[in-house]
Amino acid sequence: MTTIYVTISGIVVPCDVTKTTSCHDVIHIMTSNSSKRDYAMFESTSEKEILLPMRSSVLKVIKSWGAEWFRKSLVIRP
Repeated sequence: MTTIYVTISGIVVPCDVTKTTSCHDVIHIMTSNSSKRDYAMFESTSEKEILLPMRSSVLKVIKSWGAEWFRKSLVIRP
């Protein structure tokens, strides 16, 4: 298990994931107590945000960042 950090509502929250954890899984965990709104996960940099497919493996996304990992973050928002 690996701990990642996800920003939701401006707050950085730790989340434990495995190699099979999808973006959808993380969104479901992080928003389970929220109102029934639709959320999406984005790969965020200071310049832009890229919508991530719901079935993407979160760890594969993070590993694809390579040496640029320090410039990117995961953001969940409606």
